[in-house]
Amino acid sequence: MKVVVAVDSFKDCLSSREISNIIEKNLRSIDRNVEVEKIIIADGGEGTVEALKESIDFTMIDCMVENPLGKKIKSQYGFLVNNKVAIIEMASASGLQLLNDKQRNPLYTSTYGTGELILDAINKGAKKIYLGLGGSSTNDCGLGMVQALGVKVYNELGEITRVRGKDLNTIKEIDFTGLKKELQQIEFIIICDVNNPLYGENGAAYIYGPQKGATFEIVKELDNGLRNICNILNDKFKINLNSVPGVGAAGGTGAGAYSFFNAKLNSGIDVILDFNNFEKKIENADLIITGEGRIDNQTINGKVISGIVKRAKSKKIIAIAGAVTLDAEELNRQGISCILSIQNSPITLKEALDKKKAEEMIAYNVKQLYNLINF
Repeated sequence: MKVVVAVDSFKDCLSSREISNIIEKNLRSIDRNVEVEKIIIADGGEGTVEALKESIDFTMIDCMVENPLGKKIKSQYGFLVNNKVAIIEMASASGLQLLNDKQRNPLYTSTYGTGELILDAINKGAKKIYLGLGGSSTNDCGLGMVQALGVKVYNELGEITRVRGKDLNTIKEIDFTGLKKELQQIEFIIICDVNNPLYGENGAAYIYGPQKGATFEIVKELDNGLRNICNILNDKFKINLNSVPGVGAAGGTGAGAYSFFNAKLNSGIDVILDFNNFEKKIENADLIITGEGRIDNQTINGKVISGIVKRAKSKKIIAIAGAVTLDAEELNRQGISCILSIQNSPITLKEALDKKKAEEMIAYNVKQLYNLINF
C-alpha cells in the first residue's frame, strides 16, 4: 500500500514535517511494508522556504532586518545562486509568530523588514523573486515594504518614515519615483493562500485583523485606511485594485506587491505542489492523507486541502484537522472521502495546542483510520 502524506502545519502546535513524521511512524507501526511518500506543505506563510527546500537545493542567506515593531532581528531567505532566484517568507521578517500576545496589534506593525529582505535579494542579483505572504502580523497594505525599496509616503504633516496600520487613513500622497529600478527587470511571484479583496466585509482587515490582535473598532479603522490607499493606488497606477483576487493577502501586502512590483498572485499550495511534482508522486498512491489545523469556510477557498483535492480527485483522500467547523458534506462533494477531527474528547485550547497531546491524538486517529481501511 502506498500512502502520500501532504498535511499543512497545525499553527502554534506542530509543523508540516512533524505531523508527516508522526503519521509515517504510526503507519509503519501497524504495517512495516507500507510505502509512505511525504510532501512538506506550506501555503505561503511560515514553513514555505522549508517546504520548497525539500525539492530545490538553494542557499540560505542571513539578513538583519526590522521585525514588525522595528526591532532589528536576524532573518533568512532562500537563494538559488546559479539561477538568481530568491524565495522569501514574509513571516520571517513581518510574521505574527515574532510577537507575543501583548505586542500583537496591526495598528502598530509594519512590513518594512520584508522590504529589507527583498532589497538584499535585489542587491545579490535576483532576477526572480517568490514572496510568501502568509502568517503576517501587519495591515499596512505593504507600504512599509515598498518604503524599504525607495518609496516615500506623506500625510498632511509631511513624510511618514515607517508606515503602520494606524497611518493609512492619514496618507495623502505616495511618491514611487525612488522605487528601485531593478524591480522592473525582476519577475515577481506572490505565493498566497487567499482570494480576499483589499477592503470590505471579506477584505484584509475584517477577515484577518482579529487574529492579529485587532478589536472590532480597530478593524473598522484599518478597513477605512485600506479604502483610502486603494483609491490612491487606483489613481496612481490606473487600476481597479479591489477587483483583483488575493490583494487582501497579508494585510494588503498583496495589493502593494501587485501595484508596485507588477507581481503575479499565485496560489501557495499550487506553487508547492508544482515544485514537488505532485501529480507524479501520487500516480500509484492508494491513499492521500492531507489536513490543516482548522477545517472551516476558508478551507474551500484556496487553502491547502482544496488545492490538493483539485489535483487528486481520482484518489481516495482523507483529511485530518485539529478542529472541524465546516459541514463535511461540502468537502465530501468536492472529493474528500472522510474528514477527521483529532480531538477525541472535549479539551481546552491550551491542551489542543500542546505538542505531546496533539501527537497522541494524531497517532490514535491514524491507527484507527488504517484499521478501517484494511477492515
